Amino acid sequence: MESMQWLTLPCPYCGEPFHTAIEALCDVQDFVEDCQICCRPIRLVVGYDQLLQQPDVKVLTLDEC
Repeated sequence: MESMQWLTLPCPYCGEPFHTAIEALCDVQDFVEDCQICCRPIRLVVGYDQLLQQPDVKVLTLDEC
C-alpha cells in the first residue's frame, strides 16, 4: 500500500465533496484544511484501522471535539 492516499470527503458545512491527501501509514494525524468550495475550516482526524487495514478518517467542524 502507498503511504500517501487521496480521499474524497464531504464538507461538514456545505456538504460538497472535497479532495485531500493523507499519510495512510502514520499513527494519528489531526489537522485543519479549508473546504475547496465554501472555504470554511475542516478538522480532519486520521488514524489507521489495523483490523480493516485502511485509514479511519473523521471529518469535523472546528466546534466539534
